Amino acid sequence: MLGACSDDYIGTSYVERINLTIRSCVARFIRKGVNFSKTMQMHQKSLDLFQAWYNL
Repeated sequence: MLGACSDDYIGTSYVERINLTIRSCVARFIRKGVNFSKTMQMHQKSLDLFQAWYNL
């Protein structure tokens, strides 16, 4: 999970909000888009880059 969150309780709304933020900011995470990752390595690198940017 990205960002600061209490480990005691992680609600569905928090998880869904993070998912929406990722999908709206990173084109390759949009479902059925043309900007998909051809390899899992590039998919992971894209997520790592987004996570670094998001946590600035």
